[in-house]
Amino acid sequence: MLRLLILISIFPFFVFGQEGSGFPKDQQTKAYCQVIAEYIKVIGKEDQLSFDTLYIGKHPDFPEIKLPAIIQGKKIILLTYHKGDKEPQNKSSFILINIIEKKVINEEMNFMLVTFHQDYHPQHNSFFDLKYDPAKKEFVLNKDVRFDHQYIKK
Repeated sequence: MLRLLILISIFPFFVFGQEGSGFPKDQQTKAYCQVIAEYIKVIGKEDQLSFDTLYIGKHPDFPEIKLPAIIQGKKIILLTYHKGDKEPQNKSSFILINIIEKKVINEEMNFMLVTFHQDYHPQHNSFFDLKYDPAKKEFVLNKDVRFDHQYIKK
């Protein structure tokens, strides 16, 4: 009985500070849409890529959210990495991103996006920090986008 009381009394210490999206699903969806929109804007300037479809990897940590079919004029397709998934038709303009929600601090969400081009070869990582603006009821880019981990081209 004493062990149970001790466990109950210290349990909040284990839960406190653990990561997770502190936002409701609709706000989380808005954040993902915003980070995708910011990515499309930045990647167009940085890499000057021309593409009409952006593939998003639906990995195990990707939240159960519904993304719009088009963001910033680009068609959005979720890839689940299952056998039989539709392969991109034009591999020369193929861009796939994996979105990893790094952490939520107060009203800020941090994301890392890993970009893959042809043949699923990684290109670079980019980091986006979004802050929720309660007056506008939307997320805005909080800091400059950072790029690192340039991968060696095949």
